[in-house]
Amino acid sequence: MKIKHIYYLCFAILLGACSRVSTNVDRSANFGVYKTYTWTQPDVKTDNPLYKSDMIDRDIKRDVSAELAKRGIVENDNNPDLILEYHTFTQQKQQVYGGYPGYMYPYYGMYPYGMGYGFGYGYGAFGWPSVYTYDSGTLVIDVTDAHNHQLIWRGSVNGDVTNVKRIGKDIDQAVHAIMKKYPVNEKGEVHVRR
Repeated sequence: MKIKHIYYLCFAILLGACSRVSTNVDRSANFGVYKTYTWTQPDVKTDNPLYKSDMIDRDIKRDVSAELAKRGIVENDNNPDLILEYHTFTQQKQQVYGGYPGYMYPYYGMYPYGMGYGFGYGYGAFGWPSVYTYDSGTLVIDVTDAHNHQLIWRGSVNGDVTNVKRIGKDIDQAVHAIMKKYPVNEKGEVHVRR
């Protein structure tokens, strides 16, 4: 039984470390001219109230605002160059690992010699697959040109957000990972491949 818990723990750590960041950019946009922004209403899709709160909203906006301030872009609700919106989505997922795909019998491993082969390549304990159920969370940050209302940049990240005690740290890490790929770096230099 302890081995099963170790598998779950290792898998949870691995899944949490494997957050995926992706971005999309409008290559025709001149990111050097954008100096101000405002927020619009967020789009939050979750059935779990633990992932929908004013605190999470403030954390996301605070972290994005701090990252933009490093780039010389400040909030200005009266005369914004950019409109920012974020989307969050959570859903429960399952990951199956281990086991032998052709045989679901106890004690079958690489060869039918009984116990002992269950821990080899592609096997769970004694050849049985193990299932890890987790909450998958996605954060999307959209940046729209306030003058022509065209989306000019989108950054997103998804990963395991099962541990709600870590939600603040997860938000910090997710926003930082997304904003590292923003076309304007912390020195104010624009990097968009044309």
